[in-house]
Amino acid sequence: MPTKYFANGSNMSNEEIEGARKSVRFVSTASLEGYRLAFTWKSSKRGGDVADSVVWGVLYEIEDDDLGGLDLKEGYRGEGQANIYDRNVVEVTTDQNLSVCAMSYEMRCKYLEEYPPGPEYLSTILTWSARSETARRIH
Repeated sequence: MPTKYFANGSNMSNEEIEGARKSVRFVSTASLEGYRLAFTWKSSKRGGDVADSVVWGVLYEIEDDDLGGLDLKEGYRGEGQANIYDRNVVEVTTDQNLSVCAMSYEMRCKYLEEYPPGPEYLSTILTWSARSETARRIH
């Protein structure tokens, strides 16, 4: 049975979730109430800060057997482990105004300050945010 996954930040990009790619299926754009885009973690890999929560994102379905690749990319080793991100269940609202429970990752250790994102990371977010906006308008 597939897991509903609310992707935000760079994970809105199909290329970014390649660890689970063989079973990834776009469901809808979606929003998560009570969160905002915040850059509170410096990434040496991305050359700047990364987003830890967001209002708009993409809802995917991913087969449970394929979540391991995505967990690995996000630094999630399992519940109770020293994870970079934790898995949480969140309630999102799709562009069809349906409430859906979905798994999402949330940064575990955040800086108190916010930092500007690296140019490549920001470009990825803006590209997929624009695609998501287009998808919202089509539906």
